[in-house]
Amino acid sequence: MACPLTASITAYDCETAAGGMQEVYILLYSDLASTTETANVVTAIDDGAASWAKYELLEEVGVMAADELKDISNNSLYYDATCSFTMAKLSTAKRTELAILAIQRVVIIGKANDGTYWLMGAERGAHKAGTNGSTTGTAFADLSGYTLGFMAKQTVDLVEVDATVIAGLTFYA
Repeated sequence: MACPLTASITAYDCETAAGGMQEVYILLYSDLASTTETANVVTAIDDGAASWAKYELLEEVGVMAADELKDISNNSLYYDATCSFTMAKLSTAKRTELAILAIQRVVIIGKANDGTYWLMGAERGAHKAGTNGSTTGTAFADLSGYTLGFMAKQTVDLVEVDATVIAGLTFYA
C-alpha cells in the first residue's frame, strides 16, 4: 500500500537559518521512560524528573545530523543519527564525565542556531562513537580540549522537540 504525501514542498521559501548548534542536552537512556509525539513533534518527555547535562557550545563547533539509509532488497529504511561537538579546555572534571559517557547509552537533544530543538537516541540510545579524543593543540589557535561524537541507529529521522518541553526539563546545577 502506498503512503500518501501530506503536503507539497515549496522550492524556495526565502528563509535560510544559520547552521550549527548552540547547546547539547544529554540524559542517560536508562532515565528515559517515554516520549510523546503529536504531528511528528515531541510534545512530552517522561524522564522521571532525572537531570540532563547541559553543554553550551562555542560557535561553529557542533552538528547533529541523520543519514537516511534504504536497503532495496529488504525494503528496510533506517537512519544513522550523529551528534558531534567540541569542548574547550582540558580538565580532570571533564575527563571524568566523558569517561562515564563513553560507557553509557544516552539520549541527546540539540538546540540549533535557529532556536529549534532536535532529539536523537530515544529509541535505543546513542553511543559515544566516532571521533572522540583530547588534545592540547600545537599552535596558539588550536583547540585545547575534547572532541565528542555520538551515534544512534533509528527508525525515524531527527525529531523536533517543542520548546515548552525543554522548559520543563531539569538540568544539573
